[in-house]
Amino acid sequence: MLLTGCVRTQTEYEAVKIPSLPLPESLLADCRIPDIPDEMTYADSVVLNLLMQGALEDCSNQLRAIKNLDTAKAIP
Repeated sequence: MLLTGCVRTQTEYEAVKIPSLPLPESLLADCRIPDIPDEMTYADSVVLNLLMQGALEDCSNQLRAIKNLDTAKAIP
């Protein structure tokens, strides 16, 4: 007859290093900022707003892609 209630087991954990993948250069590129002219017409300001919105969307897409890569690495 075995008395398993008196047996002590000790679990040891070993750290496992996961190689990190380098981020693509396209995700590390600086966000482009449209040139802002000293003088603008109303139409120029509308075009500038569209350019800035496009630049902001590009930066958001870069950040989203980096987050997705980070999340993909975290899942075993």
